[in-house]
Amino acid sequence: MKRLQNKVALITGCASPNGIGFGIARLFAAEGARVFLADIDADSIALRAEEISREAQDIHSLSLDVTSEPAWLEAMNTIEARFGRLDILVNNAGILIPQYLQESTLEDWSAQLDVNLLGTFLGTKHGANLMRRHGTGSIINISSVAGLIGVPTNSAYSATKGGIRLFSKCAAIELAPAGIRVNTIHPGFITTDIQIAAQKSMGDDYQRMLEKVPMKRSGVVDDVAYSAAYLASDESNYVTGSELVIDGGLTAS
Repeated sequence: MKRLQNKVALITGCASPNGIGFGIARLFAAEGARVFLADIDADSIALRAEEISREAQDIHSLSLDVTSEPAWLEAMNTIEARFGRLDILVNNAGILIPQYLQESTLEDWSAQLDVNLLGTFLGTKHGANLMRRHGTGSIINISSVAGLIGVPTNSAYSATKGGIRLFSKCAAIELAPAGIRVNTIHPGFITTDIQIAAQKSMGDDYQRMLEKVPMKRSGVVDDVAYSAAYLASDESNYVTGSELVIDGGLTAS
């Protein structure tokens, strides 16, 4: 049997074909999960779901603004009506607006807090409400090495990712009696559209940080996806409140 056979999963932030969310969705589907791909970009998310549907069954797209509580309630109702349960939630939706501190605007700061941190809070809250009806579930919140160490031009982004880390630990403690596990994944330099944007913005600062990676290379989306599959599966039944760092050794040095 496949690792996620018949489990129902919702993954946010799946619109980019080169993104972590889509990579996780693709692997979950290959492992037998029934997958809802969600994103605010309805057209792109429909295309991503169609791509996966060519190789797997029970693949669905959801237009979801993660900053809207009514949108989360509607998403939970849709999932419950279709399958009656939610087993896995990956809060992956996030934005990065690289700016040095003195150039940051309140608008850009607030936008990152809303999508990254508020979105994770709302997803965890409402995902857990559906999961607790069946006494089991795995919530995986995508943080970043920027939630563990300081990164130039990332003050707002780092604030959100550090917030996700500690929020998830609190949620793990509160939800453990309900049989719901909550963990974080902290990707480092992974080749995605966000990283390409950061590289352009940071210039030499980005290259200097990349040179500090002991493995001397960037990671790929599948490096994160395989970690998510472990946390989503029954193999990690005794793992909660933990952080899985996927960074080639960057934060160990």
